[in-house]
Amino acid sequence: MESLRRKFLHDSVNKLREILSELDEQPFVSNELKQKLFRAFHTIKGTSQVLGLKTVSQIAHQLENLIQHNEIVPNHLHKEIQILINALKGKLSSEEFNSLPAKEEKLEPEILPSELVQRLSHQEKKLLTRAILEGKNILVVSKSFQVETFADEFKEFQSEFSDYAEIVASFCRRDRENLDFQFVLTTSENAKGIEGLKIEKFLSARLLLLMSRLIAHGKQVALSRGKEIQFEFYGDFVELPENLLDSVFEILLHLIRNSVDHGIARQGKIKIEVRQESNKLILCLSDNGQGIDLAKVKKKAIEKGIIHEETELSNQEILSLIFTPGLSTSDEVSEISGRGIGLDVIKQKIEEKSGSLQVQTSTEGTSFEIVFNV
Repeated sequence: MESLRRKFLHDSVNKLREILSELDEQPFVSNELKQKLFRAFHTIKGTSQVLGLKTVSQIAHQLENLIQHNEIVPNHLHKEIQILINALKGKLSSEEFNSLPAKEEKLEPEILPSELVQRLSHQEKKLLTRAILEGKNILVVSKSFQVETFADEFKEFQSEFSDYAEIVASFCRRDRENLDFQFVLTTSENAKGIEGLKIEKFLSARLLLLMSRLIAHGKQVALSRGKEIQFEFYGDFVELPENLLDSVFEILLHLIRNSVDHGIARQGKIKIEVRQESNKLILCLSDNGQGIDLAKVKKKAIEKGIIHEETELSNQEILSLIFTPGLSTSDEVSEISGRGIGLDVIKQKIEEKSGSLQVQTSTEGTSFEIVFNV
């Protein structure tokens, strides 16, 4: 374990020094460099947590939050990275630690619950650390077995996911008839082989990075509009395909901006759900706002000459008009969304990837469901 710890510290310092060199060569912090920084901070945070390097994990998490909240001050970034390097080298002063900008808000879960990490053995921490460094996904799952048939049930349980995941650690609690297990698994594949399990935590590095960025952007948009919005994210057994990453981010970002700017009045909730059903990737974004005003949509469509005043339309047909280019129910221009909802652009981007978009609305909120074939 000590040799693994030394390797982690050495490699992390070298990685951060490479980033510092890139910073010195750039007049500004590019988006590509921001993502490189985020990945470095994220990996250092998770690995140091498992290795018991609490101060390093705290600093990496604080710097990660700066990236998420887009609160990087280029002139200060060099100093903040150096503070993390000093922490990795065991040469951090209290003055340096206290100089870091603090963030109370936490957008992303820990790699594993701290109480679970404390129960890991030396060898389990070693295996888990290597898995994180290799970019594998971490799952925490629960499964109950009957005492009398445990051997057969456990063998069947293992065979269900043997091609997709590996057990790193397990914890058991026994009652009269059952053995209740909590497993820590690692996988680099889409975890389709364990669909019947109760998943307590599924961490796809790619999905977490994307959702963390989306939630950070969403909170920034809400703050700029003076709104209090709670974000929730639910991710199923999903590893986003590489060819859809940028499109999914852009589409969901547009929908988040739309919900913040037009769907929710002052306070509300936006929920993002990502799941996979057979060969379909399904993205759902919903809010609990006031819903889309269908009467206003129809009125605007008549004013624009899109439909005639005497045209009779069902509610669903009126709702479909929101995807018409140039149709806007907004009378206000915002710096965030411009004028109007721009759903025609979103629909076009989805169809360019051979996807489909469905929308439902009521006085209790609006939901968008996007489906891609994968």
